[in-house]
Amino acid sequence: MPLFFVTALVTQFLINRRQVEQDAAAQEAIKKIKAAGAELEKKFRDEYEVSTEEAILRLQTLGENMFLTAITAISAQLPPDYDAE
Repeated sequence: MPLFFVTALVTQFLINRRQVEQDAAAQEAIKKIKAAGAELEKKFRDEYEVSTEEAILRLQTLGENMFLTAITAISAQLPPDYDAE
């Protein structure tokens, strides 16, 4: 019985140690992502004079407009009786 208890404690220690290492790695990754985001925000403001949020909104609007233009162009190519049953 004591051997089982010691084995369980050692196993739990190793699992906890691995979790702590993974948490530290995750925190480091989060720091790097935040730094990259801040750098990207600065670049957008310097080069395009807009925030990243504004750039995303503009790209979404552009994408929607391009999608509607594509649908209209494709629809114009359909024969007149395309939707007739």
